Amino acid sequence: MRRTEAEPHRAADPKLVPLRDQIKAIETQYPNGVPPSQYDAYQALVRDYNALALESRNRVNTYNALVAQTNALVPQINALLCDAS
Repeated sequence: MRRTEAEPHRAADPKLVPLRDQIKAIETQYPNGVPPSQYDAYQALVRDYNALALESRNRVNTYNALVAQTNALVPQINALLCDAS
């Protein structure tokens, strides 16, 4: 059975959504720039989001590589099964 590659938006870490929403809420609240009193907290959210996004992207890439390896073996296994009969 062939598997399909994970799509990044479907494989995204569920922790990303609340972080993204918090970042967007701050950006919406301060369209002309985040004030200094809020900037450190905003930057921390952005750093956390970026770190999780990179981690998630790496997991998706690893999964997709494994899927490609597995799918490459399918024809070989099928050929062996046909030769055995």
